Amino acid sequence: MTPTGEQSTFQVTARFFGPYKQVTKKRDIDISLTEKSTVSLLLEVIITQYPPLKDLILDEYSKLGSWVVILINGRNMSIFNGLNTPLKEGDTIAIFPPVAGG
Repeated sequence: MTPTGEQSTFQVTARFFGPYKQVTKKRDIDISLTEKSTVSLLLEVIITQYPPLKDLILDEYSKLGSWVVILINGRNMSIFNGLNTPLKEGDTIAIFPPVAGG
């Protein structure tokens, strides 16, 4: 909190790939969040700004689809605290569609 009692804000970058980039029409989007924001809150903000992403990212129960890969500064969010991972100033959150190899 600031001395005036307001929550301070910070910037993160959301980076989109594949069909997510096609929806946003941008590779990177800078997003302002308030202190103690998590990956889950970031996804809510992104889906509010880009409603078509909801069906691409969330399953029928409004949970993150098992097919979505999210990296925080190049590391899979699952090694942290998943959707409850706190974010901080300057973080880059990359959102990937499923990737198949051959």
